[in-house]
Amino acid sequence: VAGRLTQEFNRPALVIERGTDVARGSARSIPAFNIVEALAAHKTFLTTYGGHAGAAGFSLDSARLDEFREALRGFAGSKLTAEDLRRELTVEAELAPAELSFDTIELLEQFEPFGIDNPKPEFLLRDASVESVQTVGQDGSHLKLLLTLPDGRPLTALAFGMADHVSAVGQGRQLDLVGHPVTNVFRTTKSVEWHVTDFRNRD
Repeated sequence: VAGRLTQEFNRPALVIERGTDVARGSARSIPAFNIVEALAAHKTFLTTYGGHAGAAGFSLDSARLDEFREALRGFAGSKLTAEDLRRELTVEAELAPAELSFDTIELLEQFEPFGIDNPKPEFLLRDASVESVQTVGQDGSHLKLLLTLPDGRPLTALAFGMADHVSAVGQGRQLDLVGHPVTNVFRTTKSVEWHVTDFRNRD
């Protein structure tokens, strides 16, 4: 949960289970904030802690949880700047439309499993034309885009949690997309699909 919060909001995140006597937590962070050093700076609150710059676990007396939380928030506020909290994307390479293939996907799968020390590679796909866009998912929080690539081939793209940006990706817009190709299987049909991490409107 902490990892998903950090990924979505680009903030250090701590998720804590508050027991009757002991509170146990898990932490994830961003490159600008070494989470295990932050915990070490507040070790007088903690019963145990350990981890590395990007991820850590800890425990403390439940009675001290509120005090610990306020101290750590103040510490983070003194260390982090607005620039630190800007989301950064590392793009491995630009993919040509012809490289959106099952062979490429199978090659990427050889680098799994992905995680903190082995992040999933993200790629740039330029100048995709939006043919249609719709919100999908039980709560309508995702976008499904039907695209035409510069060489004329069609591509379906899914942008998870990006329904708030629907007005920026309307029909006829030209987009640069950061994300990665995946294999979609519907009944007996396989196709290459693009999962969007971020996008830029070229208009």
